[in-house]
Amino acid sequence: MDRPIAYDKLAREDRFVRMRAREVAELKVSQGLPPFPDLASAESIKERVHGIMVGELQAMEGAGRSVCDFPDAPWEFTMDMARQVWDESRHVEIYLRLLDHLGGYAGEFPETTILWRCACAEDAAARVAGVNRGLEGLACDVFNQLVHIARKIGDPVLERAVDFVLADEI
Repeated sequence: MDRPIAYDKLAREDRFVRMRAREVAELKVSQGLPPFPDLASAESIKERVHGIMVGELQAMEGAGRSVCDFPDAPWEFTMDMARQVWDESRHVEIYLRLLDHLGGYAGEFPETTILWRCACAEDAAARVAGVNRGLEGLACDVFNQLVHIARKIGDPVLERAVDFVLADEI
C-alpha cells in the first residue's frame, strides 16, 4: 500500500500544533497547572470540546484516506467509509460551533494524533477496529459524561449538541 501521508505529516493550518497527549500533560505540569483540571470548569470543557473536534476531524480524514488506500476493497467497505466521512464532517461542524459557543476556537489547544495514528494502520480491518470500535467507543463514554456535565452546569446548547452527536455515533 502506498502511504501518501505519514501520520506525523498530517496537513494543518499553522494555528494547529500537534503534540502527544503525554507531552501536553507534562507541559501543563511544568507550567504549574494540573494535567487534568476540574472536569466542569469552563476551560476544561473548552479543551475537551476542542479535543473531540480534533478527533472527529481525524476520523473524517482517516475514513477518507481508507477510500483511497484500499481501491480493491469491496464496494460496501468503500461506501461505508464514504458515509463515515459525511458523518464525521457533520460532527466536526457541530464541535466547531460549540467551540465558538464556549468562547474557544480551532487550534487553541494542541492536537493529539492517537486517532490519526490508528487511522493509518496498513490493514483495513485494523483501521476499522482501532478507530470505529476502539476509539469511537471510548469517545461515546466521554460524550455521555459531557452531556451530564452540561446538564449540571445548565448549558442546554452543549447538552443537546453533544447528545445529538452521541446518538449519531451509536
